[in-house]
Amino acid sequence: MPVDPKGIRGTVVDLAYSARGDTPLIRAARARGLRTVDGIEVLVQQAIASLEIWLGRQELSELAPDLRKAALA
Repeated sequence: MPVDPKGIRGTVVDLAYSARGDTPLIRAARARGLRTVDGIEVLVQQAIASLEIWLGRQELSELAPDLRKAALA
């Protein structure tokens, strides 16, 4: 279903992601000055949460840049 970013206020979270760059929804939301969370960020944060559970360790957020790079490779 198409979403018109003109009617959105707050934060836009797009679960879709692409190694080619931002989705049209994220681009439109950023152009309107809205806070955005792209699908890669969601994927990375899910990976970190999973690793913390599986490894029994906390505070693995320092892995985010490397995980983001790997997801986009």
